Amino acid sequence: MSELQILFAVVVVLYLLQCVAWVPQDSAAFRATFFAGWKQELGGFRLAAAHVRGVPGNPLPPLRGVAVCQPALVAVSPEGIAHLHGGPQAFFPFASIEKVSADGKSVCTGGEDIRSQRDLFDASTADEARRLAAWLEKLRGMPEKKRGQAIEKRLAAALEFERASERYAEFERATRLLGWSCTALFAYLFLFLPLIIDAVGLARVWLVLAGVLVVMVALIGWDFRRAHRQLHPDDGDARWTALMTILLSPVAAIRAKDVVFRDLFTSFHPLAVARVLCLPEEFRRIAARTLREITFPIPATAAGEDEDSFQCESWFRERQSAAIRRFLNDAELRPEELLAPPAPSGPQSVSYCPRCCQQYAVSPGACTDCGGIPLEPLPKN
Repeated sequence: MSELQILFAVVVVLYLLQCVAWVPQDSAAFRATFFAGWKQELGGFRLAAAHVRGVPGNPLPPLRGVAVCQPALVAVSPEGIAHLHGGPQAFFPFASIEKVSADGKSVCTGGEDIRSQRDLFDASTADEARRLAAWLEKLRGMPEKKRGQAIEKRLAAALEFERASERYAEFERATRLLGWSCTALFAYLFLFLPLIIDAVGLARVWLVLAGVLVVMVALIGWDFRRAHRQLHPDDGDARWTALMTILLSPVAAIRAKDVVFRDLFTSFHPLAVARVLCLPEEFRRIAARTLREITFPIPATAAGEDEDSFQCESWFRERQSAAIRRFLNDAELRPEELLAPPAPSGPQSVSYCPRCCQQYAVSPGACTDCGGIPLEPLPKN
């Protein structure tokens, strides 16, 4: 291979790495497939030590990135805040919380003295952490009898299909020029440049080619800043970091639209995002899985040790389940049909896990993958 061919191969590898979105392991990620529309990506390349996973975006035009939204990381009740599924110091009564604030992506409790602060959870972005901290701080200042209604209102707002649809439509309008510019840069870098260099030679035209590249990257940088400021007005630090990366790296500039899209739905529940992006059949599968997970939760290991945490989580789950069922009814999906037992996969299948739908040849029993949830009988043919 010639030096130019090696350089081109390196650029391709760098570009493919740029297509990977690194998202929190507990987040919901949606990516566009070539033939089946948008899918919720449950796997990816997991880096356990960093608590993230890599989700590959579509590398070919139309360039579509990965949308990330994060389910609730804590349970909130009128009495306080609890870590989901227990844990050390799992429950924080509002009466004992001095202040809720954001430190980067972390939402913390405590006063101004950093030594008194304790992390509640990490949000997907610093902007989302600030919004959640402000809401929890406002909730803390309310009378206890008013907190329940405020929590239910926020759960319902996260599932507003119309608002999520408007958010996506606003993104499409704001990034129309950016999308065309990114696609043009992709064609220029991976199609036009190799053909020109092969036909004429790099030495004769490199200055013109470099000038065109600089102009295209600058245009993308300007339009990225405009679109990001319109859609994420309070996330200035992330905007400038991404802008510097775009201006210094053409392969990053090709994926500039991905940066705007990634955190577009951080304030929404994954079900609302699935209804906006996914085809009806995929949305139905996601709805069924979500409903099973909220209806048949994995038992909290700390429930017996921390009754306050258990009560907080139970209260929160009941309200979230009610909000999800209302959302599904509005989407013309019947929860009882989504929770119906699956058809037996063979003559030996006599029971199944109501949470993951794994089938078993024993009855009674428990699903070890779901924390010991009791099995239910399968219908007989």
